[in-house]
Amino acid sequence: AEHLIRLRSGGGRGDDQLEPYHDRIREAVRAALTPAQLASHHRHLAEAMEAAEGVAPDRLAYHFDGAAIPEKAALYAERAGDQAQQALAFDHAVQMYRLTLAQRTLTEARRRRIEQRLGDALAALGRGIEAATAYQAAARGEHGEDALRLRRLAAEQLLRNGKLAQGTELLRSVLAEVGVPLPRSAARSILGTALVRARILLRGMHHTERPTEALDPALRRRQECLWAATYCLYGYRPLLALELHARFLLLSLELGEPGRLAQALGFEALMRMILTPGRPDIYSRLLAQAEQLAERSQQPYIQALVALLAIGVAQMSGDWPLAIQRSEKTLSILRERCSGVTWEVHLCQTWRLTNQLMIGELALVEKSLPELIGALHERGDTYQLSMIKSVIKPLPLEKFVEETTR
Repeated sequence: AEHLIRLRSGGGRGDDQLEPYHDRIREAVRAALTPAQLASHHRHLAEAMEAAEGVAPDRLAYHFDGAAIPEKAALYAERAGDQAQQALAFDHAVQMYRLTLAQRTLTEARRRRIEQRLGDALAALGRGIEAATAYQAAARGEHGEDALRLRRLAAEQLLRNGKLAQGTELLRSVLAEVGVPLPRSAARSILGTALVRARILLRGMHHTERPTEALDPALRRRQECLWAATYCLYGYRPLLALELHARFLLLSLELGEPGRLAQALGFEALMRMILTPGRPDIYSRLLAQAEQLAERSQQPYIQALVALLAIGVAQMSGDWPLAIQRSEKTLSILRERCSGVTWEVHLCQTWRLTNQLMIGELALVEKSLPELIGALHERGDTYQLSMIKSVIKPLPLEKFVEETTR
């Protein structure tokens, strides 16, 4: 018998496991059991583990699920998912939340709660299409602010990952709920931008800083939706994004919350760089203000977003070495001070690759390309994949990318 099984220490009380030396042994034993016998063994193991102290909830969930005791399987799977989420073990959190949802005894309210957590874990992994599906499932049956937020998150994930038509229509309905029409033509976007810009010109760029808790919740929701629309649509429909950004900038100046205002001024710096490239004094000043506000917000993710926008400013101004330098700084913030930012990390790497190409660092690009392309392909991120392909199309690396993503 000692040649068939072994004891593996889990490092803590109750975590030691007996396991077969080989998967074929496990398979042979399972094949010899009837479904009723297998469920009975699972139940005995689950009950013994439950009576002991310190057994990991994912093990309990597995055995209660195998014993067809859905109430306890859901209880421990949800607990294991929450623990994994807190430990930033998002892959394991996804597995546990899906096991929870597989149990047929969940109430509708509990199902929606688990779908939302599943969406959060998937979004953290950069698996945006799956995250959008989970958020939309969580939104079904919800009302008011919660439903709006979940649908906004779903739209963001769809647009971030290349689902333009589906994401835009969902975003259109979200914006309508907060009183913002989404123009259907370029002419309407240009007119809308001009009108909002006139209001900004009349009021000026002055602002009074206010904490988040002092703001009207309805205006905060509108602000969140405007930022999501601006950030996600810019790469697809820049004219539409210009109007949405103008609305976001105006509202952010009026509300004065440092984090959102930092995002607004950072994006404004990028827009001024594109529209008035001969005025570096203007966009440099705006970017400096955005960076100062981001620091005062004490939110690493806001600081990373502003740093991402600073990469764009350097890239569009043709200062590619500075853009690469800023990419390294941004990656450091994302990796060391943020969590659940797989999409943002890959975006920063894509921009760094673009700027390396611009200064002829083909060897560095060829070295980093396989891992990045593989990760984007695994996540199904067609937006960033198409961005890379468009940049390297004139180069001999294009064939390499096609082979990598095949």
